Amino acid sequence: MTYHELIQKIALETNTEPALVRNILDETFQTIANYIVNGEEPAKVHIPAFGVFHSSVRSSRVVRNFKGEEVRLPATKTITFKPAKALKKQVMEV
Repeated sequence: MTYHELIQKIALETNTEPALVRNILDETFQTIANYIVNGEEPAKVHIPAFGVFHSSVRSSRVVRNFKGEEVRLPATKTITFKPAKALKKQVMEV
């Protein structure tokens, strides 16, 4: 499903203008992104029956490149998503 298809589906199901749905979705996703980027560590956004978005920091580490040389990778901040049990259960039932 594309973003446009999602907007159309929600607009149809809720009898709402697609432009309003798009604005609400844009603001929702922007709010989640802003909190994950600027929130306290570890930043978490819980959406009941859907899942949790959270940020974490990967510590720096030493790896080997294709030539076998050791290379130090710096610490990085990343975002992950953990689906809720209810969502997992729905997927498994299909």
